Amino acid sequence: MSEARTVRTLGVAAPGRPAYFSYTEQPPEHGQFRVDTVYTGLSAGTELTFVRGTNPYLHASWDAERGVFLDGEPGQRYPVESLGYMEVGRVVETRTPEVATGDLVASTYGHRSGHVIDARRTLITVLPPDLDPLLGIYVAQMGPICAKACCTPPPSSPGSSRRTRVPSRWPTASATSVSWSPAAASSAS
Repeated sequence: MSEARTVRTLGVAAPGRPAYFSYTEQPPEHGQFRVDTVYTGLSAGTELTFVRGTNPYLHASWDAERGVFLDGEPGQRYPVESLGYMEVGRVVETRTPEVATGDLVASTYGHRSGHVIDARRTLITVLPPDLDPLLGIYVAQMGPICAKACCTPPPSSPGSSRRTRVPSRWPTASATSVSWSPAAASSAS
């Protein structure tokens, strides 16, 4: 069994101040596997609002029952130690038959130098070897969202058939891919 390791995350210390943070990660347990991040996708939407200080969670709290933000106590404060939801990692250790050492997987674990993933509780996609791993960031989160939006049939009317409609042009997501360098992350402050 492997040892605990330090994982670096990319977050925001204060408005206009992206920063690296770190924590100690324990080795994978039965049913889990460990990845080293190869690519992570930076969102030009939600994540940028944390950098700018305009994210509504920084100024109000979310009322899930009513589906609105309420003035008053913010739902989140700085520092925001981890952001992200589009990652590709290489499996470096596994304690599950779901993945093999060396596999490239797409998942949603945030901008981290690595992560332990529970294959029983987390959606993962093992990327095919002929797919450019950079595209895997879209497989992790944006792909399922776009596929559902584009390919979900409209509600049926009585007597009509349900058909999946695929548009002639797929929508594009606004994101920037970043190749994660654990060495650079560990030397940054």
